[in-house]
Amino acid sequence: YDEGLEEEYGDGAVGLQTLRGLDVDSGEIVWEYGEDGAVRNDGSNALLVTSDRVFLREDANAFDLEEEASLHVLDAASGELIVEHAIDVEQCVFDGQHHVACSLPSNTTLYGPQNTFGLDAATGDVLWELTEDEDAGTLAAEVVTAWHGAVYGRSANGALVLDAATGDVLHSDPGMVPLYVDQRLAIGAGEDDLLTVAPAVE
Repeated sequence: YDEGLEEEYGDGAVGLQTLRGLDVDSGEIVWEYGEDGAVRNDGSNALLVTSDRVFLREDANAFDLEEEASLHVLDAASGELIVEHAIDVEQCVFDGQHHVACSLPSNTTLYGPQNTFGLDAATGDVLWELTEDEDAGTLAAEVVTAWHGAVYGRSANGALVLDAATGDVLHSDPGMVPLYVDQRLAIGAGEDDLLTVAPAVE
């Protein structure tokens, strides 16, 4: 990001920055992204970078309620916009294959995460959404990590594992929310915050 730009709205200002893509070998700038060269953000909005996609959050405009937060999916090689969604998320995880899951962290909302989204990692299309709805008995999840079709996260009821393709609950009581997972093991904090190692979900 290139810092230092500001957009004036009344007595306040919205921070603007330019997202730039670099050649990994030469370090040269190969593309820049943002309307008029900049996007609204707090400097930490490149949520996820896969081998060929960039998932970028643009902040809501505090001085113009019509400009809500959104998720932009870019081509990592060219910086071209593939798709934009009018959804508000602050963290995304990639399962290493075909799917991305995104959510708001629980400490940013009053009652925990309000929505969880599953996206196609290549097209950026939204495949599923979980909404926090007490009356309907549905829970959203704060996503933490993912691996090969499984999304690990936490809801108001505790740890759970979701199907990355459908959002269905694979396990409602896995015993922990792993911080690291691969094809064999999941590692995280279990009961009493003790380091716990368990088989990964297949």
